[in-house]
Amino acid sequence: MSAPGFSLLMRRHGFHVQPARIAALISLAEKLAPPVLAQLLGISIDTAHKWAAYTQPNWSAYLAVRDRESTYDTKE
Repeated sequence: MSAPGFSLLMRRHGFHVQPARIAALISLAEKLAPPVLAQLLGISIDTAHKWAAYTQPNWSAYLAVRDRESTYDTKE
């Protein structure tokens, strides 16, 4: 059975596989380098980099606030 056929069969029985698929991709992207992810799943390297980017939080705003707070603490 093909993947789309299996997905259709699951939906007919009330199972929605898309959320689980996304969760699995995010989990793999957290653990594997994009080139490995691309080769393992048969996706493009650009797509693998995009999935990896979803798993990487942008800490710059948090770090800027922490830096400002530490500056205030030293002035008191």
